[in-house]
Amino acid sequence: MFISNMFIIHGPLFMHLLQRHLDDLLDSNAYSIALIKEEVGLVKQDLEWIRNIEQEWYKDLWPRVLDVAYEAKDVIDSIIVRQTQIELNL
Repeated sequence: MFISNMFIIHGPLFMHLLQRHLDDLLDSNAYSIALIKEEVGLVKQDLEWIRNIEQEWYKDLWPRVLDVAYEAKDVIDSIIVRQTQIELNL
């Protein structure tokens, strides 16, 4: 997947927002989140590690990290949509 320079420049902000989103999910009491809470926690730990790597690695790894982060965001969004639909149908 091709990542433009715009995404690379804004990547740190995106990663920060993704970590906040993961924190919100981990704090959630939603049943569908409880099933994957451990995996979400592992993703959060991995993202924290990635954010702490040295600056030289940053340039080389950042496009790959962003690919994974955007995929994670899509999965999280689909979970939230599904949970909202479940709650509206109750």
